[in-house]
Amino acid sequence: MADHIKLLQLSRRTKWNKGMDNANDSNQRSSKRSRRHSKQLDEDERKKIRREKNKVAAMRCRNRRKKRIETLTKETEVLEKEQGNLKDQISLLQAEKQRLEYLLTAHICMLRKR
Repeated sequence: MADHIKLLQLSRRTKWNKGMDNANDSNQRSSKRSRRHSKQLDEDERKKIRREKNKVAAMRCRNRRKKRIETLTKETEVLEKEQGNLKDQISLLQAEKQRLEYLLTAHICMLRKR
């Protein structure tokens, strides 16, 4: 009978130790879970911050591109006007050249007749 009591006590101690081990395992798992959860939150927060920074950078890039396009468009308009003015000036100068060549030719002809 004494052996039976000893076995019962040993059995209870073993169960109690297993319970403590399980509790420790549970605490360790819970601790690991909370660390993972904390890491996940940190990672999610970093992703959120990174996305926000990227969003701002993309907006700045789009605005710079838009401003650059506007500047180039205005510059193109100015250059096209200048080109038109230069073409008009070329036409006037060509007409004046023809007139002067005609006058020169007429003058040379008059000199030959004398």
